[in-house]
Amino acid sequence: MQIKIIIILIHIGETMKKFLLPLGLVALILSLTSCGPANDTSKASDTSNKTANTSCPEGRLYKHESGETCVADVPKKVVVLEYSFLDHLSVLDEKPVGYAKDSMPAYLDGTVENVTVVGSRKAPSIEKIAELQPDLIIADKKRHSGIYEQLSAIAPTIVHNSLRGDFDDQMDSLKQVANIYKKDEVADKAISNLQEKIATTKQDTKANSVLIDVFRPGRHSVHSEDSVMGSLIGKMGKTNPVKALDGQTQFDIDIERFAKINPDALLFMCTPKSQESMDKFLKNPIISSLKAVKNNNVYFVSKNLWSKGRGVQGVSLILDNADEVGLLKNTPSDKRVCIE
Repeated sequence: MQIKIIIILIHIGETMKKFLLPLGLVALILSLTSCGPANDTSKASDTSNKTANTSCPEGRLYKHESGETCVADVPKKVVVLEYSFLDHLSVLDEKPVGYAKDSMPAYLDGTVENVTVVGSRKAPSIEKIAELQPDLIIADKKRHSGIYEQLSAIAPTIVHNSLRGDFDDQMDSLKQVANIYKKDEVADKAISNLQEKIATTKQDTKANSVLIDVFRPGRHSVHSEDSVMGSLIGKMGKTNPVKALDGQTQFDIDIERFAKINPDALLFMCTPKSQESMDKFLKNPIISSLKAVKNNNVYFVSKNLWSKGRGVQGVSLILDNADEVGLLKNTPSDKRVCIE
């Protein structure tokens, strides 16, 4: 068949030759295309959000909340700007060279010996971070997206949704950090153990609705079902009656909103300096008429632990504390004292 085609082409006149050239080129292009991979559907589907990319030929490219970051090797000098990240490193038996600090949960005290403070979580010092010459920075979406470019100019920076994320966001964050350190199995085991503890906790939980309030004088910041603590309450077997508002997982409400929600239980995070304001708040006719207050289903927990202990270790301690204060079994409590 091929011989016949060649013979026919030889006898074609000069007029047709000008059409054969473009057709030949098309055939060549088609043949080259057919030599490539038939279906290139490779995508980053693992929990580490790691991808291969030509812009990171000698390292690993990680997707995160602010884009993609190339990590050349296992980091040796890491700066963390949120407590959940400090928790992650502790789980992995790693230690940062720098961390942001303000009213840190007590359970993390032993993880920062001889570690440099680089300012507060809300306002970390770019200069102090740069002085440490880190090879990786782990930052928070809510607090640090605005300085991402500055941080990235110092060292590769990954951004996770810690402050305004939910429980699953924290676990995904640990998985990616573990993958960077090449300690996936350590993270998987820690998360598995925590999930087993949550499941056991749920078996002992009496289902009811719980409103979570971070109390400050004149201000009530509630945690919706999409926040870390709000979603954790759900995993415990409780119901969170507060929905996210305009994409915000935590937001302020007024006293009248308490009456509209009228939950079965109230969970307060407040510090001792707010005790006097809390006492007045509970005597407010609107608040004292709530069924949670009437039935003594009002619980006080450590603000430092419950609002900042978002890592595996912190959550485990929170589960223990929820049982201790009577929240899980809805045990009436007349202890109305703010805890640091």
